[in-house]
Amino acid sequence: MRVPPHEINLSAILIKTPLIFRLYSSPLLMYSSFLLVFALFFLCFSPISAQQLIIQLESAQKLEGQIYYALYHSAQSFQKEELALKKAVVPLQKLPLRIDLGQLPPGQYALAFFQDLNHNGQLDLNFWGIPKEPYGFSNDPKIVAGPPSFKAASFRLGPKENKLLLLRLKNE
Repeated sequence: MRVPPHEINLSAILIKTPLIFRLYSSPLLMYSSFLLVFALFFLCFSPISAQQLIIQLESAQKLEGQIYYALYHSAQSFQKEELALKKAVVPLQKLPLRIDLGQLPPGQYALAFFQDLNHNGQLDLNFWGIPKEPYGFSNDPKIVAGPPSFKAASFRLGPKENKLLLLRLKNE
């Protein structure tokens, strides 16, 4: 049975209606709530503190194979592929090879890379553990015995800084 509109008891409805619905019945509160949600969404997904890193390989003896790279953000993760911040494989078809690593927070980073000439997915080593395929690190550190430290290969990406990192292959 429908109750005619003039017989509805509004005070009984207001008592049973949750407070949250009564607050949002005001257009001003609805508009300000919308603005607050929009501002929070914008702040969460805007690249205000993000920086961009682009790596570029200038030369290679052979334009074949693939470039494997891994970006690390700490000494503890350096040279541990499973702990890399970013890693990928890119076919080497032309030079310069330019790779955009996207937005990154400010910090200390190091990059390790190699050219997989025989497509086996790993850096081939000789009997003494010396790489047989071209390889390199950010900062182009001097290689004496074994891979460099994180400190030797690391570079700083500062706030609001976009960086182009030029890479050089060793053992070419």
